[in-house]
Amino acid sequence: MAQETYQTDPNNPFYICTYAYSLLLQNRTQEAAKLITGLKTDDLKIPSIAAYYGVVLAQAGHSDAAREPLRLAQTGQLLPEEKELVRQAMTRL
Repeated sequence: MAQETYQTDPNNPFYICTYAYSLLLQNRTQEAAKLITGLKTDDLKIPSIAAYYGVVLAQAGHSDAAREPLRLAQTGQLLPEEKELVRQAMTRL
């Protein structure tokens, strides 16, 4: 479903994050990282987008690129599950 939604609007940053996270859950980490790095810089100012960006990149081994978005995500209003994802990603850095 995430892929189908993404395909309806591949420029929507929320759809990009959802699809990238679904790829991550399928152990398609490099595909997820490639997809999510296409986000625009302004999109990364949104804490929930920054959270998924950081989570995916941390899992892909790109600690330097993940660090600042994860810090930003920690300052935003996230769902409890998203906060836990960010916390776990921060331990990988």
